Amino acid sequence: MKLEDIEKISRPFKVNLGGISDQTQQMAVDLLWSDPTASEDMMGMHPNTVRDPLKLNNIMCYGPDQVEKFLKVNQLSMIIRSHQNCMDGIDHFASR
Repeated sequence: MKLEDIEKISRPFKVNLGGISDQTQQMAVDLLWSDPTASEDMMGMHPNTVRDPLKLNNIMCYGPDQVEKFLKVNQLSMIIRSHQNCMDGIDHFASR
């Protein structure tokens, strides 16, 4: 995914939870609700059974390899997520 792909999403948009019908809706769900994997040893993309135990909304977990790929493709040095509580105030993932 490139930043340009995100910029091209026309807004406002509607995501049909439980019935994602196109690539744009899936990209929006990935951006809004996907989480890092529980372990940095888990690579790739995996169904997020915590957030979506019935796998109705295609919510995923991503490994550090996916973060590194996104950063490289988009010539970025880091991603900052801010929608989750962290016990120590900050968590690091994908080699910081």
